[in-house]
Amino acid sequence: MYSYQHIYHAGNKADVHKHLALLATLSRFRRRPGESLLLCDGFAGRGLYNLTSPEAQKIQEFEEGIFPVLKSTSSLPLLQQYQKFISSLNSSAFTRYPGSAFFFTQFKRRGDRVLFYENHPQEVKALRQAFGRVPGLCIEKADVYTHLPNQITKAPRRGIILLDPSFEIKTEYEMLPTFIKKLHTQWPGGMILLWYPLLPSQHFQKMEKALKDIFPKSFFSHWLWADEAGPGMYGSGLWCLNLPSSFATLLEEAKEALKDPLALR
Repeated sequence: MYSYQHIYHAGNKADVHKHLALLATLSRFRRRPGESLLLCDGFAGRGLYNLTSPEAQKIQEFEEGIFPVLKSTSSLPLLQQYQKFISSLNSSAFTRYPGSAFFFTQFKRRGDRVLFYENHPQEVKALRQAFGRVPGLCIEKADVYTHLPNQITKAPRRGIILLDPSFEIKTEYEMLPTFIKKLHTQWPGGMILLWYPLLPSQHFQKMEKALKDIFPKSFFSHWLWADEAGPGMYGSGLWCLNLPSSFATLLEEAKEALKDPLALR
């Protein structure tokens, strides 16, 4: 049921889109010290990816994703921060790419509560090896849809939940708006960031409409890099709840800065 492993796609264009949004959010929290936060990665993967591994080398999506981003000479502060963050992991040759879980651990402050969910046995093992000793971090081999609502009532009032399922289970498109509504009811002050693939099947459109109907003040961000009638993923989607409206501008500025390096449309 849970066969997806992100190592095959690590560092691709969708990762760039998602991680720039996550970096902007976490940086904002760091600039505003105070109450403890909940930092939750609902589909954590292994957290740190070796781009020289056989899995990553099989498709090499990073060649058209993070590689050209690192070569960009843009003066955009968010993009420069992202480049420095990635470069700090690689002393010489670029071989390691951070997953979302790594971003969370690097921005965790004393007193923050960090929750990682993952179901794939190999990914859970790697996640625990990488981050098992981080104070205040809980790694759950559990289904985020059933487990998180029980945990969120005991969590700090503010923070961010990242949801980026593989959508191997097609009913997730229908499940997510109801699930997010439940989370928001229990945790109204928190930020929720949802990533999803833009695929020719267009299943995401009904999900977007449902989310917009429930949360009229939320916003979307789409990055496109291929024709929607072609095979496979042609773009990356983000839906954001309780994020400042300025974040939409930030993501558009990043999109414009990376239009040529990532061949965005």
